[in-house]
Amino acid sequence: MTADPIIARPEIPVAEAARLFLTHRIKCLPVVEGDGRLTGLLFQADLLDVVAGVGRAVRRSPRRRTVGDAMRPATGAVPHDMPVGRLLNRLAADGSEVVPVEREGWLAGILTRSDVIRLLLRGAEERPSIR
Repeated sequence: MTADPIIARPEIPVAEAARLFLTHRIKCLPVVEGDGRLTGLLFQADLLDVVAGVGRAVRRSPRRRTVGDAMRPATGAVPHDMPVGRLLNRLAADGSEVVPVEREGWLAGILTRSDVIRLLLRGAEERPSIR
């Protein structure tokens, strides 16, 4: 899990979110309120919707669109102490790319497919071959 993910606030302009995506080479931004509570997720694809003029973000003029206009609801967050096996099942069954992790209602981190691959590869060199 990425314990300190790059985050966005709902009120920042989508142009600033685009800079965060480019600068940090990430695919998803958790959107949190000032108190750290998770309110949404913003994916790169959501920014494409803004540029194309589709989705929730069309309510405002292009220069005034914010992350809050374009984000998806933060559904499906899991508790920080959920067993990894259940998370793996969720990633596989739901096709989720990102799973927000919460601790007592606040964002504790983000679990991505890359995190799972890293976990599976840890120690792979020492494992016996598959036959």
